Amino acid sequence: MLKKFTRLDPPTSAADPDAHFDFFTKAVLLSLPRNTSTSTLIFIPSYFDFVRMQNNLDNCPISVCAISEETPVPSVASALSHFFISRHSVLLYRRLAYHFHCYDVGGVRTVVSYPLPYNSHFYREIAGVVIWWSISEGWVMEQPKVPVIPPKWDAIRLQVCDYG
Repeated sequence: MLKKFTRLDPPTSAADPDAHFDFFTKAVLLSLPRNTSTSTLIFIPSYFDFVRMQNNLDNCPISVCAISEETPVPSVASALSHFFISRHSVLLYRRLAYHFHCYDVGGVRTVVSYPLPYNSHFYREIAGVVIWWSISEGWVMEQPKVPVIPPKWDAIRLQVCDYG
C-alpha cells in the first residue's frame, strides 16, 4: 500500500478547514476525471465535511455516490454496486456508516481520508482492510494508493495516534 503524505500549511488553525477543502477540491478532485477507471473511496469523519463535499461534487464532472449512516439500505446496495462496476468513480463514505454498518466495499483503488479520522483505528481499517479485501478478491491488481493530507495543526494527532 502506497501512502503519500502531503502537508498543508494554513496560516491559522481557524483557516484550516477552508484551506484543506480548497486544496482537496483543486489538487485531489481535479486529478480524478482524467482516469475514469479510478475507484476512489473518500472516507469522511465529520457530518459537516460530508455535506460540504457532497454539495461540491454535485457540480463536478465526476460520477459520485454517497453512503452515510442515514442512507436507506436499497440506496446503499445501489451505490455499492454502481461503485463496484465503475459506474461511479468516487464513493463518499461517512465514518458513522462504517462504524454502525461496516459495509463491504469492493473495487477500491484509492482511499482518501478527508480529513484524518479522529481515531487511527478507522484509518487502519479503511486503508488496510478495505484495500486488502479488494486485492484478495482480485478486483484490484495495481498498487493501491492512500494519500493523506494532514494540516500542520494535526501533527500532534499524527504522533499520538500512530497513523503508520
